[in-house]
Amino acid sequence: MNMISSSYSLSPDRQKGFTIVELLIVIVVIGILAAITIVAFNGIQNRSYKSAVQSDVASFKKKLELFKIDATDGLYPTTPPASIGLGFTKDAYQTGRNNVYYCTSLDRSEYALGVAVKPGNTGFMTTSSGAIQDLAYAPADASVCGLVGRPNGSQMGYSWSGTTGTWQPWTN
Repeated sequence: MNMISSSYSLSPDRQKGFTIVELLIVIVVIGILAAITIVAFNGIQNRSYKSAVQSDVASFKKKLELFKIDATDGLYPTTPPASIGLGFTKDAYQTGRNNVYYCTSLDRSEYALGVAVKPGNTGFMTTSSGAIQDLAYAPADASVCGLVGRPNGSQMGYSWSGTTGTWQPWTN
């Protein structure tokens, strides 16, 4: 009898199947692939949030300019009326804090807008006379209103009371 062939033959009582080591290797490989996929998905999702908010800000600027043209006094509104149809992609904004700041100058000839993007601590800011700035931080009331000469006093699109938050009617 050949020793090599007999050592590799299956005995009738030995069952076929995977060893625990083989199963663990497969589980680890699946885990690594899942982790890579989740990280890639989160990166794509974060970029989509920023794109949606940037689009919201650009739309906001256009609609406010149209409002100013149609207004009898030719000025920006102190609080944007819901009737101008400002739409915000609400899932893309930070919650747990005020996240949309709108301020006008005292004479209402200028406005500033700042928004906090989800996730992370980033945002966008713009004024009636400027471009949309991509920020490495989430703006606050004083930093936004300061752009139009006011220390604070913005209209919050999303107002956070410390325990609950609500979107204002003008955010649609």
